[in-house]
Amino acid sequence: MALNSEERHETGVKATWCWNGVTRWVVPALPHAPREVRPVNYPMTGCAVLLGLAAAAATRADQVTLSPSKDNTIFSDPPGTLSNATGSYLFAGRTGGLASGASRRALLRFDLSSIPAGSTVSAVTLTLRLSKAPRIPGSWTVSLARLSADWGEGTSQAPGEEGAGAPATPGDATWNDRFFGSLAWGTAGGVFAPTPSASAPIPEVLGDYVWGSTPTLVSDVQGWLTNPAGNFGWVLLGDESALSTARRFNSREHIDVASRPRLTVTFAPPPACYANCDGSTAAPALNVGDFTCFLQKYAAQEAYANCDGSTAAPALNVGDFTCFLQKYAAGCP
Repeated sequence: MALNSEERHETGVKATWCWNGVTRWVVPALPHAPREVRPVNYPMTGCAVLLGLAAAAATRADQVTLSPSKDNTIFSDPPGTLSNATGSYLFAGRTGGLASGASRRALLRFDLSSIPAGSTVSAVTLTLRLSKAPRIPGSWTVSLARLSADWGEGTSQAPGEEGAGAPATPGDATWNDRFFGSLAWGTAGGVFAPTPSASAPIPEVLGDYVWGSTPTLVSDVQGWLTNPAGNFGWVLLGDESALSTARRFNSREHIDVASRPRLTVTFAPPPACYANCDGSTAAPALNVGDFTCFLQKYAAQEAYANCDGSTAAPALNVGDFTCFLQKYAAGCP
């Protein structure tokens, strides 16, 4: 809903009155603000107090590459109690021949604690090393889907080429259980989002393959960064509609460190001073760009914009504008 605003001068103090048809509040001119501060209409729950919206503020981007904190493979072979927690390989897809078309699904989780809380994620990619595939020309789609429940990595280790799995040990994820011997999935084969976060065609040619950044992949990681308790990782799904589609990828335990799974996350860390939203270092550090930055983050519903830390719905509201203005007025150390 578009909001209205107007500028008034009372007792020599410049102020902007803003309302959305329900709530009316005043935004005073601040000591750190540019002299030319004027209101504009802005289509969101808030009121811009800027002299036009400057071009998007430049934001410093950082990047981190992570290895899985745990990974495993679950096997549909009856009775659904196989696993491969500490093996060198992960499997996704459907087998053929003697295995009678049983399915394999790989599970991966990455610890995001090295990314500063409050960061804004802009890109996410996953790189896996394909180390074995059926000698059948052509590509099969392998997808990543966000898992909805936690799962375990016990001590099971499959022998040989590892494609047949091994008997699960306590705490292992299996086709039936997310923690073998204690907690079932509820739905055999795992519980995960119905729509993949990313997909990639994987041919029979061995080498590294990248699941490129998608809005859903970014949303997954951003959500886990905001709520670490909900980070259960992804399930790697091969094409299970046909025989002999299984692909083998190197796991986090593979002897070749460079060939292990890699999650690359590009993000903008939060500013050291909250009000310096755009992270500018040129004087004055607090300027019109910080208002632009805050409004953009508010419009995008980013966690940063919840300045007052409210948890009641809606978490983003007029209180966040008041909070930001107060922090801006207080300046930076």
